[in-house]
Amino acid sequence: MASLSIQSVDEQLAALLKQRAAAARKSVSQFVLDTLRQHLGLEKTTVQEQQLTGVVGELAGLLKDKDVDESRNAYAAHLEEKYR
Repeated sequence: MASLSIQSVDEQLAALLKQRAAAARKSVSQFVLDTLRQHLGLEKTTVQEQQLTGVVGELAGLLKDKDVDESRNAYAAHLEEKYR
């Protein structure tokens, strides 16, 4: 795996990266790598997911690869049975 070093990062950018990394509960290095992957199209995310932070950001996309319709139908059947 390659290593890169970024020089001449201004204070405002460094502070913002630290703030966003902390909000995402990631190291600055991991946050920068994830952001680069997303920006370069190596990881697909929605614009909303990129802007979310904290617990909501952690939950964003959680059901992305799940069959939500199947779960929704099972829950609807449960409610119908429960309230008959």
